[in-house]
Amino acid sequence: MDLRYCVSQKSDPNAPLYKWNSVCAVSAESVIAFSRVSSVPCGTGSKVLHSVAVADLNCPYRSADILECSDTVLLLQFNTSGKQLLVITAAGSIKLLKQVSGALQADWCLVAETSVEGETVLAATFLHTGLKPQINLGEVKVNSLYNEKFSLLSHTPSLLAPGHCATEGVIIVTASGLLVVVAVWRPDAVEIFRTVLGPARGHYTTADISMPPDGSIVISSWQPDVVRCWRVQLSHSIVRMAQSSTTATPDAVADASTASNNFVTEGNKKLVVCVECCESVCPCRPASSPSAAVAEAKNSRTKDTSDTANIRELRPECYRVSRVYFPYREDPGTLLLVLVERPPPHEAALAGEQPDKHKTGQQNRSYMHIVQKYRLEERTQPAFKLFKSESTATSSLVAYKTWNLAGEWLSSAGSAVINIGSCQHYLFQSQQLPHLITVATEDGNITAINLNNMMTVGSYNLNNARPSDGHQSEGGSSKVRGSSTAATAADSSHSGQPTVSLVHTWTGLSLLAYDSNATMCFFSLIKPTDIGNLWPLCVLLLLEYSIVSGHDWWELLINTPPSSVTTVVDRLLDTLSLHPQSLHSHHHTRMLLLRHAILRLSSSTQQRATEAMIQAHLSSILNLFRQFRPVTAECNNDKCASNLLTAYLENRTSMDQLDLDKSVEQFLFGISTAQDCQVEQRSAKYLQPLVQYTAELALYLLCIMAQTNKNELLREVKTVQQLREILFRARVWYRHNKLVAPHMARKTDSVDVWAQLYRLLTRLLAALPAEPDAAFMDEVVLLET
Repeated sequence: MDLRYCVSQKSDPNAPLYKWNSVCAVSAESVIAFSRVSSVPCGTGSKVLHSVAVADLNCPYRSADILECSDTVLLLQFNTSGKQLLVITAAGSIKLLKQVSGALQADWCLVAETSVEGETVLAATFLHTGLKPQINLGEVKVNSLYNEKFSLLSHTPSLLAPGHCATEGVIIVTASGLLVVVAVWRPDAVEIFRTVLGPARGHYTTADISMPPDGSIVISSWQPDVVRCWRVQLSHSIVRMAQSSTTATPDAVADASTASNNFVTEGNKKLVVCVECCESVCPCRPASSPSAAVAEAKNSRTKDTSDTANIRELRPECYRVSRVYFPYREDPGTLLLVLVERPPPHEAALAGEQPDKHKTGQQNRSYMHIVQKYRLEERTQPAFKLFKSESTATSSLVAYKTWNLAGEWLSSAGSAVINIGSCQHYLFQSQQLPHLITVATEDGNITAINLNNMMTVGSYNLNNARPSDGHQSEGGSSKVRGSSTAATAADSSHSGQPTVSLVHTWTGLSLLAYDSNATMCFFSLIKPTDIGNLWPLCVLLLLEYSIVSGHDWWELLINTPPSSVTTVVDRLLDTLSLHPQSLHSHHHTRMLLLRHAILRLSSSTQQRATEAMIQAHLSSILNLFRQFRPVTAECNNDKCASNLLTAYLENRTSMDQLDLDKSVEQFLFGISTAQDCQVEQRSAKYLQPLVQYTAELALYLLCIMAQTNKNELLREVKTVQQLREILFRARVWYRHNKLVAPHMARKTDSVDVWAQLYRLLTRLLAALPAEPDAAFMDEVVLLET
């Protein structure tokens, strides 16, 4: 583990630093959401305010508050796209926020809101939308197509609306077994359903949620002596009737879809929830005495428990489970338990120790804190038959599923495990690239563990990252309490002890740790030496996946060495060029932005980075201009004016006409109506700065070419064509709205600079790839004067 950066917020001396919970979340767009506390003057004293703030992962010191809360924030979670944020407080308030499209980070709107007063929320997550991507590392070549490198695994959405469309929403579990489902059928139709796990309310201390591929929801919760598992099925009543009907005809399905237009009405709930019990987990340990295990833990922090024959059951009074955790969100067959084992009373009496459950792990040295991995495996056993005939002498087998202990990790020096985290939407297969989980202990250590073999990969102590003048608790202790679940967070907030939150990024290569000292640390979990030759291929595949998926690539840039910048850029461009033109055009702008970001890593490629950013600007402006479709024609029609304009300029015959106005007249003569090329008046004034930027950029590049004869941008056909098309489109709009003209056209009445720029770009495009002649250079110099 390598510490990349560590930032601390300016603490408020009037705020109770250790009486609030530190929670954070990281989206796929590298946006951090975290809780913080402040105090404001109120009468003779001060009032504590809790809030949720957002910041960028690469500059967390610039943050903005998006929500104020009246109580401690217990849970923050982004959905897979990073556009929605779930906020849950200790008072039971549940809010679902959505980021406004195309707006700043601080612009979030409320989608749904409910509350579970008097309940302690243990776990919550978003419903699965049915998209489960995977990167095929090691199975394809570097120059393979995207559809060979990336694949979508089969996964059923958690909730289907009429029409077989995936429905967004969240599912929440409380300590009393209350199950809350928030289904967002439409932006204006939100349904909230409440039910109970099991026949009656229970008492649970920790829980977690998983989304199997079959579309169900698996909930594991710890009830004293056993980890109970529940399977939840969500469905819409109309979809359920259509699926269960044995005589379902196409007409019946059509009638059901028609009846779904008003499916959310007051007193008419359409969400159907079915809860059933499934395989439970009884914690166990390897067949060795606790004293021997403690002695072994001093030498090794990992135990191999693959031999299931050497397993011993635990006595109920000798252990408890402090955390239930699914390391893979889509795999309910792998479960992690944080186990606290204490010696039997008679062994503690012989040793002269009196274990106290109110003491922490550092004070109770005889306690063992263990992270165990269980796998759900299928087994067979002979079927029991009361009477057996001679003809059926061979016994039949019955298949069943059971949880088996697959490995465990022991905390050293009796330090309590207070938090655990992992990348729950892991893109790689664990056999190809190790899936790392992180464990925070009470002594301040964060340990990275390989989930495959439960071996320690690296560790870091948070006390080394904190400032020397940092705050301490009332007792002067530097211990760290974790906020692994909402329930643990609630206990920590009432106990007045500091907390820490662990969140993995979407790549699984980095970790963000945030504690109640207002200190945020960013770590790299995997080094190039950890996976050898797979490291360059892994980073390259993740960069390509970020282009296709729209995820942020900043954390991948810090793992790219400056010496390999040129090689990485060339590989990315070569792979994109192998795809069809439609896909190439769709991802071209993001590729240019990624190219700019990578080239900035090396001091020798700064000029190329600037050129890549200019190309990205031109590509973005042109894509925006092409999106302005006329209201008098079909948008998807190939004969739309916008598509015809692009085809006209790409035709070689358009270069024969150097006069801009005559070329516009020639184009308008070939379309059905000139109204198809108009732009709304309110939109035209906002397009003028983009036209101004393009005109000034074209003039600047032409002048640089005339002065130094070194301008790589104007030697690329695509760049010249983009400049030419933007100026041409703006000229067409200018015939109906004079606001889109660049300012330089208004200051030079005697010379039409706008038309001169188009004329020079057309001549340059016709001459490429050859060098322009001397007459062209002289005309550029005259245009500059």
